[in-house]
Amino acid sequence: MKSVRELHNDLAWQLDDTQFLLRDLYAHREGDTDPLLEREIARLETLCASLEERLHHEAQRIAQLEDGVAAMRGELERIAGLPYV
Repeated sequence: MKSVRELHNDLAWQLDDTQFLLRDLYAHREGDTDPLLEREIARLETLCASLEERLHHEAQRIAQLEDGVAAMRGELERIAGLPYV
């Protein structure tokens, strides 16, 4: 569970950094288009979309793991007849 949350946090940081770079490049756009700048913007937009998708997947995975842990705790309480702490 810890490693999944660490991965989620790492992905969130990567997304924040990528979005910051993207905003910076948007700010540098001027009247005449620079093909290199546009290529980098397109690359970062694709990367942002990929990171957002991975973050969503990891959030779902965390929720599933938490549900599994809660179910196991409930089963332990039922078997032992005591609340799991």
